[in-house]
Amino acid sequence: MIWLLAAAWAAEPVVAVGDDAWVEGHVDIAATPEAVYAVISVPTEVARIDGSVTVRTQASGECTAVHTVIEHPLAAAEYDSLSCPDGELAVSQSLVGGDMKEFASRWWVTAEGEGARLHYRVRTIPDLFVPQFLVNRSSAKSVDRMLGRLRDHLESPAAK
Repeated sequence: MIWLLAAAWAAEPVVAVGDDAWVEGHVDIAATPEAVYAVISVPTEVARIDGSVTVRTQASGECTAVHTVIEHPLAAAEYDSLSCPDGELAVSQSLVGGDMKEFASRWWVTAEGEGARLHYRVRTIPDLFVPQFLVNRSSAKSVDRMLGRLRDHLESPAAK
């Protein structure tokens, strides 16, 4: 019963498209910052929860090599990135190769009241002819959906 009330009052993700193709968002989550970080620091777990991309990973020292496949009806893409710890409760990904001119992202978690605020910032410029405003719009929708799904997962009774 309490979980149903918490879900009904769940904070919605806040997402904005910024300058130079950056999309940034955040969502408040009723979980500890450490619990949120434990999920976002594992690319395969984020992909499983989000359900919109397929990833394969391989350990690469302190970092993780990530191969991502995006199957979108208008523009599919495949690219490789390196996901590395980036300070306390933060992870950054940088492009290594593939169907992107540029790709970079950063997750970070901060304490917010009794829970956590999950932040995500991404810049995607494909190596395909797609108008950037469409990429930005699609990225903003994807970030909103992904943050909401991560919040729902982390606040579910199974995650506690």
